[in-house]
Amino acid sequence: MTTTNSFYDRIFPHRADPSAPYVNSRYSVGDIQGLAFSLRERLQPFAEKKSTVCLWTEDRGLIMAALLAALSGGPVFALPHAFSPQVMQDLQEVCQVSAILTDRDEISLPGLERITPPDYRPAAAPPTPLLDPQSTCMKLFTGGSTGAPRIWDKTPAGLLGESAFLVRQFGICPEDVLLAAAPPQHIYGLLFSVILPFLAGARVLPETFSFPREIIAGISRFSATILIGVPFIYRALRLDALERQSLRRAFSSAGKVNPEDALFFKGKTGLPITEIYGSTETGGIAFQDSPDDQGRLRSFSEVTWKIAGERLCVRSPFLSGNLPRDEEGFFITGDRAVSMGPERFKLLGRADEVVKIAGKRVDLAEVQEKIRQIKEVEEALVLALPEVSGRRQEIVALVVGSLDRQTIRQHLADCLESYALPRHILLVESIPVTPAGKIDRRQIDELLQSRKNEET
Repeated sequence: MTTTNSFYDRIFPHRADPSAPYVNSRYSVGDIQGLAFSLRERLQPFAEKKSTVCLWTEDRGLIMAALLAALSGGPVFALPHAFSPQVMQDLQEVCQVSAILTDRDEISLPGLERITPPDYRPAAAPPTPLLDPQSTCMKLFTGGSTGAPRIWDKTPAGLLGESAFLVRQFGICPEDVLLAAAPPQHIYGLLFSVILPFLAGARVLPETFSFPREIIAGISRFSATILIGVPFIYRALRLDALERQSLRRAFSSAGKVNPEDALFFKGKTGLPITEIYGSTETGGIAFQDSPDDQGRLRSFSEVTWKIAGERLCVRSPFLSGNLPRDEEGFFITGDRAVSMGPERFKLLGRADEVVKIAGKRVDLAEVQEKIRQIKEVEEALVLALPEVSGRRQEIVALVVGSLDRQTIRQHLADCLESYALPRHILLVESIPVTPAGKIDRRQIDELLQSRKNEET
């Protein structure tokens, strides 16, 4: 069993230069370490009561300092996926919090103490980590992109262990400058744009970039070497102005990058997009370089996997502590997969994407791919939703493109069985996604409610 000291000795093998920049033009390493000391002292009463504190911020430095405080005797922090009273209400239903640590002036919620970041002085070293590597230090509240909102316990072994592994796996170094288009309160952004640069001694830009020309300008202005993107960002970056400039790596997660977007990106920059496969609850599982690997995912060396009845099962030190496991320690994911050799597998889609329509099995991923293959279709999403009666399911397709519904139906009639044809086809300007790049089921449900009667 890993001891506390040996784990942290591996994560922090040497003392970092406190004057080294961490969040570009905002925090040095010493600033983060000093802020961690101040946070631990200010929040000690909550730690003694074993109370959870909500971390209501997108400030990467404040998030990293809070994590260091949690490791050294501070409270457990809950990190919500978005910032609104409704999200706070949802969070309170699954995780009772006693206070909010925030740098936002407008936040004031009844019954919760509001705490602002305390003053601090730079410190030569971080507070000494005391927390058992397998104990909870953060709780990540997800938006329920595939169902109801959930909260996931994250440990030092998961967060710090995975980040240190990623530093080694992808050769992140102190010379790197990271530009993030993924928000830091989601697992991918938390790992890649908060913890990873701190452990690597690299710099990260403070803002989350959202617009393609802003990203291109940011790469040029700050000589960024690492792009932390999500699939819809790579779609938006299909611009003539895109160039490699100082980039040496580009990452994506939170869904599959469209192969055409990956081809365009590589054509303009010479770089593949390294897609990270995983989830909030599992941590990272595997990766591929798109478009080169053509969907063949390579498992991380820290992860053991097997396929049982088409379901991908994983055993990993990065799994959330509150995930169910079988007797061998494997978690059964919701994804179907096929083995491509001892180190690679290919995803076939979600297990819940195979549905019964009129007594027949329909693979929604296959229907979605058939729509995407139609010329002039830019993007598509296929769902199975209850009929009005609630007794059966019907297939609904959201399509982005310049075709009309009838033309899409004619194309699909040539390649799908009649029972697999979408009952409803909604033409939309874009597929709704969250800031993290996940499909936004709440927005989609609202869209379907308002527009489903357009087409029957």
